Amino acid sequence: MQVRKQDGTTEAFMPEKVVVSIVKSGAPYKDARNIADSLSRRSENTMTSSDIRDFVHSELQSKGHTSSVENWTRYETEMKHDRTESLAGRAPTTKSKHLTHA
Repeated sequence: MQVRKQDGTTEAFMPEKVVVSIVKSGAPYKDARNIADSLSRRSENTMTSSDIRDFVHSELQSKGHTSSVENWTRYETEMKHDRTESLAGRAPTTKSKHLTHA
């Protein structure tokens, strides 16, 4: 499977990237591995990064990991802010680059 990123580029789907992101958001490794495996078994040739994110969020919610979804969303918001600051030539103002457990 290929992943179409927000900037339009594509890359090979790497389940480990999904696992790492989920674990960093505070969900257990076993659930992260199961979600990544579910994605790997999908029949699409290409998925957007947004589709993957939506799938992961839905799976986390269904497993009762609401705080993990909130952590993931907070991290993405901070990263987008930092990228915008960087593109504008300013130093990023985000204090933390790491997902935190709530």
